Amino acid sequence: MACLLLFASFVKKEKSFKRFLTRHNLSGFLCFRVSLSLLIGGFSLFFIWLVFTATTTAFPSIENPLIFYSNQTRDDIKAVFYRSIKEAKSHVYLSIYGLTDASIIHILKQRGLNIPIEVYYDSSASPKLHKKLKPTCSLYPVKTKGLMHRKILILDKELIFLGSANFTPSSLLHHSNLVIGLYHPPLASFLQEPTNSYYSFEINQQQAEFFLLPIAGKEALAHILQLINQAKKTIDVAAFTLTHPLICEALIAAKNRDVKLTIVLDGYSAKGASKKALGQLKAQGVAVCASQGAHLLHHKLCVIDQEILITGSANWTKAAFTKNADLLLILHLKDPKLKKILKKLCKIIKVESKLIGIAMQSRF
Repeated sequence: MACLLLFASFVKKEKSFKRFLTRHNLSGFLCFRVSLSLLIGGFSLFFIWLVFTATTTAFPSIENPLIFYSNQTRDDIKAVFYRSIKEAKSHVYLSIYGLTDASIIHILKQRGLNIPIEVYYDSSASPKLHKKLKPTCSLYPVKTKGLMHRKILILDKELIFLGSANFTPSSLLHHSNLVIGLYHPPLASFLQEPTNSYYSFEINQQQAEFFLLPIAGKEALAHILQLINQAKKTIDVAAFTLTHPLICEALIAAKNRDVKLTIVLDGYSAKGASKKALGQLKAQGVAVCASQGAHLLHHKLCVIDQEILITGSANWTKAAFTKNADLLLILHLKDPKLKKILKKLCKIIKVESKLIGIAMQSRF
């Protein structure tokens, strides 16, 4: 409607200019040039509006509390993080493995002049933050047996973003990631001050479970294995690193009971850390694909029967469940729109990958 009104306005102006030119006996050629300029200007403004609308990403809200973001579905993850921090009204909480992006660091430091900013980070992956963010931000380097590998951003104790994306230039702009946006004040409170390592909740009439690793590592792993073992039709996996032998065994068992598997690993990891697991899967006739190109496939996601999403910051490795400070989110999806988005993402991931060795069953 806005586009039609804009175009009608320019048509009206064009007619006014024609009357003016006729009244003053100006040439038809000049009339044509002015009319053409107005028409081009109108279409230019229309396309500017169209681009602005397409690139202005919505945040989760009370009305729409659950949103998926991925650069592979044309979402600007960096813009989502930057704008959410910029628009925060009272508080910013960040628990992050890698924080090196200059724009994000700048907006955190700037907002720290007005509201409390808490940053929990891994000092090995986010060096010299005290020099970059002090004195406006409160910094807490986290020491664990493994990595402080979480990626959680909470705004105003109600709006949450979590997933696989680090706050680094390459992760935000180039690597393949999935970020989950949630509006859920109780979950935000739990994540900022956890009283347990497990949290069950409902969002938009959809059941969800949250595991804080490594404390809930055993329970989280057991739940993943249970869900894979209960799969009836399809399992889609996109993993940066897959090395856990129990998960590989569960995937092989699913293949043997005729569940259709689509497994895509990061191309670099398939030649390195995931090479042994890849061999284990291939030896049992499981088809595996690897991502192509210079960017990383940084996902940590699994979709079961197109109804259950397993995601978070945790790679499918032993360290993720026993050493690293990680997170795991399980969503039981009912919303058709979210299911459609996940199906599209899985299709894109597969299209952008290549098969390693064994003919893959086609689902899409």
